[in-house]
Amino acid sequence: MAPAATLGALGRLAGRWVGSEILHSLSGVEPERKAQGCFSNRIFEARFLINDYEQSVDGEIVFRGHGVYGFDPGSGRYSMYWIDSQGGAVGPIVAGDLEANRLVFLRQGAGGATRYAYTFEGPGGFRFELSVSLDGRTFRPVLAGRYEKR
Repeated sequence: MAPAATLGALGRLAGRWVGSEILHSLSGVEPERKAQGCFSNRIFEARFLINDYEQSVDGEIVFRGHGVYGFDPGSGRYSMYWIDSQGGAVGPIVAGDLEANRLVFLRQGAGGATRYAYTFEGPGGFRFELSVSLDGRTFRPVLAGRYEKR
């Protein structure tokens, strides 16, 4: 099977992506902050996308994460596993669906829901938004960024 068929939309994320980010305050008290994000993504065994992410503020790396993304051609569903430098861990499976040009992963938990959304903007760009919800319906952005392929 060709990599495009086994990876679905994940193949579009392969490569190195750099962009500007806005970090939103969950409390509404702190001001928004600006950051730079870098995704380094590679295809593993034509079945998975391995993601290494770094976020920097004023040139200093403040956050790192590592993800493994998969696609099941039979069901058309995506999966995600994530760990990061702040002790966060997501997975092993977070359900994901492709809606037009937007790949959305949704994680439901006891404390609410988290949404990870990748919106494709042609071959050279995408937007990413990380949002949270206490009720699972109304989401507030935590991070929003736009990235270009380098």
